[in-house]
Amino acid sequence: MRAWRTLSAAALASCLLACDLGDGRLAPEDAAVPVAQCVLPVKACEHGADCCDEGVCRGGLCAPKGTACAKTGASCAGSEECCGTASCGGGVCSRVPERCAGARERCIASADCCGALTCAGGVCRSPS
Repeated sequence: MRAWRTLSAAALASCLLACDLGDGRLAPEDAAVPVAQCVLPVKACEHGADCCDEGVCRGGLCAPKGTACAKTGASCAGSEECCGTASCGGGVCSRVPERCAGARERCIASADCCGALTCAGGVCRSPS
């Protein structure tokens, strides 16, 4: 039989969003939950809450807490990964004075589009 390490109540509380009992129910705070049920570093994630208490979501993967934010031009999965006021558009962090246009949104020039998107036919599109 395989032995599992368990989380303390404090660690469990910070991992409740990512750890469940396998059937969609969240574990109570005082329960012992196998560490393997948390999303550990180098696993896919969508938001920081998907990673265990020691991780942050960067570029769609859990990374150790303290990992640098994504700079302008770097790939991203969400705006929370980007440094400062940059936003994630088209999978790339970009700084724009006002909100940029996302995929299939209207534009006048490529500068209106988020990240790597380009303006073609008055609509922001992924370059192909």
